[in-house]
Amino acid sequence: MRFRPTLALLALALAVCPAGCSQKATAPAPAASTTAAAAAAPKTAASAAAGDEDEEGTKKRRLAEPTVYLDGQPIAGIRFLEMPQKLQVTWKQFRNGRFVRLYSLADYVESLGVDLSTIKQVHLIGGRNRHVVIDGDELTRTREKLFFTFTPGGKPRMQFPGGGMKVNTQIDMLQTLLIYQQRTPPKYSQRDLYTYFEEGVRIEGIPYESAERPGGTRVYVDGALVGAIKRKLLPNAAARPGTTEQGLTRFGLRAYLEHIGVSLSALQGMELVGDEEVAATFDAKAIEEKVAGLDFTLPKRNRGRIEVHLPEAPKKLDAVLLYMKTGIPDRVAQLTTPGSLATQGKGKNRVISAKDNMEQLLHDDARD
Repeated sequence: MRFRPTLALLALALAVCPAGCSQKATAPAPAASTTAAAAAAPKTAASAAAGDEDEEGTKKRRLAEPTVYLDGQPIAGIRFLEMPQKLQVTWKQFRNGRFVRLYSLADYVESLGVDLSTIKQVHLIGGRNRHVVIDGDELTRTREKLFFTFTPGGKPRMQFPGGGMKVNTQIDMLQTLLIYQQRTPPKYSQRDLYTYFEEGVRIEGIPYESAERPGGTRVYVDGALVGAIKRKLLPNAAARPGTTEQGLTRFGLRAYLEHIGVSLSALQGMELVGDEEVAATFDAKAIEEKVAGLDFTLPKRNRGRIEVHLPEAPKKLDAVLLYMKTGIPDRVAQLTTPGSLATQGKGKNRVISAKDNMEQLLHDDARD
């Protein structure tokens, strides 16, 4: 059995350095070229924790989801089932016959709608606020060398080339991806592990961030992140009459989508995603027949996620994927390795558990 002495180390650290033994510097006053930088958030980018909000509005700390920021604005969550449809997978086969799926980091950034030729820098943030700083030209040059994959738990893991890449360091697990396109990238202290505009004055949080780090259940339209479902952002009009008095307010999914400007009649498809599994899929016909009657709640201790009340069983959701201009992706093809029945055009009518299939593939990939 593998033990994780995190709590023991934390207790030791607190014993050596009691609360209040040090104070972090305030956010820097940016240089003249960066006067538009937003006020710093109260946590470092690598360890920022989104607040869980239960029905009573009580906040709880949790590790934030891996997120992509473009000039300080969140544009995507880095999750397997939330990858843009147009992003192509690269398969690597080992001598034992197993495959591992890899994604080009440059291709991924481009699939998010960012022109690679306009990128100044990208920062890959790992544990302890370690930043891998990559210039835009280098990101383009290593398009076919710099990859990431996913662990069995669904977290993104970097795969750096063996050599010949201009980077200051390397990380394993990717916690945050910062893309600087129009804004001036901050400098990074390799020794002290912090970013800054002014020497010695560290930046707390995401540079240029104008809002809190996204939590709750993410909502995408055709692969683009349009927001997240949070209790404090839900309109009263979306609440089901009489449920507030019962202690756990129910909200109509259709009413919420209309509140953010999404008409059900305009959708070609919808996927509800939770715990690395497609919990439910609706085509245009099913949306009209079933989605209008779906409710969701925000239970306590749910990591800020909503729980949608499907006929078969309630499901906790990480994301709601909406498709207007594109159809529902072929998950069978996504989740099967080259040479399988699905990729040969056979077995297309098989019922496959996306979660079980993906976990098996990722487990095999990680073992290799």
